[in-house]
Parts: sequence; structure tokens; C-alpha cells
Amino acid sequence: MKQFHKKPQYMNTVQNKIKRKDFLVLLQQLQAAGKSIVYMDETNFNLSSSRTRGRSIRGRRAVKKVLASGGQNLQVIACIGKGGVVRYETKLGSNKYQHSNEFIRNTLRKFADVSNVVVVLDNAPCHARAEQMFKSAVKDFMTERRAEIIAVPPGTTMKAHRQRFLIEAAETLFPQVATAQLCASCYRHTLRFHVKVAALEDMLVGC
Repeated sequence: MKQFHKKPQYMNTVQNKIKRKDFLVLLQQLQAAGKSIVYMDETNFNLSSSRTRGRSIRGRRAVKKVLASGGQNLQVIACIGKGGVVRYETKLGSNKYQHSNEFIRNTLRKFADVSNVVVVLDNAPCHARAEQMFKSAVKDFMTERRAEIIAVPPGTTMKAHRQRFLIEAAETLFPQVATAQLCASCYRHTLRFHVKVAALEDMLVGC
């Protein structure tokens, strides 16, 4: 059995292949002009993030306690360049456009010359691997700390207790996972597709 990969219905239409090529040409022109390219995206997770497989005694099912519903998702929004993480923030609850706009403004303030910065929004393959590794680390964290998460101490609400673990996971793991080396590796990984995009070839999912 193999894991399914979702393939967008119109991923390799002629129109979309031309759009990919146009985007690549513009990106390369900006890079040639010395622009700083940063890729922005967001991800979210909650306390249900955990491994779906486990060990058990032969003849018995692998069982884990499931947390009752409730609590908020934790949003992690970040800008990543080929040299590493430029900036990231965490936020409990939903991420609205006002927060995204403010995040971009605060990120641009880190650059001396804003006119020299290009922000690529969402679905950029450059950061896809970094996001996958971050979510994998979060799942391991939640699995290892599950007993602590379930045991709510006296004088603390269940919501506050759970939120503490969400924030701890993000603040601890994101800097560890999204290293400068990984970001550079993700950037190099995208370069292998440039020739195919320029030649208007079909793109595969899960590459």
C-alpha cells in the first residue's frame, strides 16, 4: 500500500503550465536583479496532532487516549529565505487577513531597503519540506508529552493547560527544525524543477 498524494485537477493544463513558466521567468529576473526573495506561508496544529501508529502486545490493539474536543488551534506564520528563517510568529485561534498584513509589515521592517524585497505568498514549494518536518516534530512532541497534556493540574483550566503545550511545541521546535541548512536545502530542491517548468513539462506530485 502506498500513501495517496492529492493531485489538483487542473495542475498540468496548458494554461497552468504557461503560468508556471511566466512565474519562473519573473522569479529569475528578480533574482538576477539582486532582490531578496522570501517565502511566506502558515500552518496550524492542535492537540490532536500525534502519530497514528504505535506498538502493542501481540493480540492486542494499539490504543491511545483521545483528548476531549475543545481549545484553539495554534497558527504558525513564517517568512523563509534561502538563508534561513527571516521571521515567524505564533497565534492562538484563526488567522485573519489583518494579522497576515501586520506580519508582513513587521517582517519588512527587518530589511534596510524594502524596495529590494520580494515576498512570495502561499504554496511556494521552497518551504513545503520545512513545514512537513516541523509538523512531524510536533506530532512526536505531542505523543511524548501526552500523559502530561491529559493531566490538568489543580487551579488551571483545561483550555489554558492545553494552550501552554501548543505554544511550547511551536516556540521550542520551529527554531530547531527550520534551520538555515534546511532552508538552503529546500531552496536547492526547487531548482531541479526549473528546466521542466521552462520546457512546459508536466509536474508530478509528491516530488
